Amino acid sequence: MGKAFEGMFVDQNVPTNPIDVVNTFVSLADSEAGTRPFRSVVGVDIGVIARNESDELHEGTLLEAMGLTDFARLKS
Repeated sequence: MGKAFEGMFVDQNVPTNPIDVVNTFVSLADSEAGTRPFRSVVGVDIGVIARNESDELHEGTLLEAMGLTDFARLKS
């Protein structure tokens, strides 16, 4: 695992442009309320996008079972 982590620092294909972080923040800020992903990632996706998609399938059912549907999405 350590070698894989270290590999990100020498792999020429790993994105390292700091503007990518800025663009991600701008995209999140510009998105409609209630549509932002729970987790965001910039650069190497270590399963974050797939995890968000998987969690969305179960999120509503879980919150409903816990009586927390008001917290499902921010209204503004």
